[in-house]
Amino acid sequence: MSEESSRPMRFYATYPFDIDAKKRLQIPSKWRPIAEVIGGKKMAIMEIEFMLTLTRVGQDGCACITAMPAEVFEQYAQKVVGLPLLDPNAEKLRRFLGSRSEPVMMDGAGRITLPTWMMDKVGILQKSASDKAAGKVVLQGEVDRFSIWSASKYEAYEKSLNQQDENEIEYSI
Repeated sequence: MSEESSRPMRFYATYPFDIDAKKRLQIPSKWRPIAEVIGGKKMAIMEIEFMLTLTRVGQDGCACITAMPAEVFEQYAQKVVGLPLLDPNAEKLRRFLGSRSEPVMMDGAGRITLPTWMMDKVGILQKSASDKAAGKVVLQGEVDRFSIWSASKYEAYEKSLNQQDENEIEYSI
């Protein structure tokens, strides 16, 4: 494996995307792993496993889907496994992660398929010819992971953040 391909995947910026009729989501090319150099030729990395987890933001119990490379998720899972067995908060966290997570594979075209049950929980509608908002998502980079939002929930989230910023500025003046 080359030094280039051993660097961890990083996720920066925000991208609007559409999911297709088969619930597949294109991962931005900048977010895909760097190709390996084998025998002087760059070879595409065909399949990468991501762990998808439903994520709470503020009062919204299922605001978005967090996607992270399997090895990043495994680091968090090891910490959870190490928590005391009879600690009620640890049990709550184990149940949350265990029941609200699902592995998916990125295919050779750089797409992942979103599970229907997760789409339903976060308000992502399947693409439809009659509904222009259906299938619209926003991918938000979070350095070692990224979140997948329905476009409407993301817009509301951004609006609330902007309002908080304005309130903080107004308060400090």
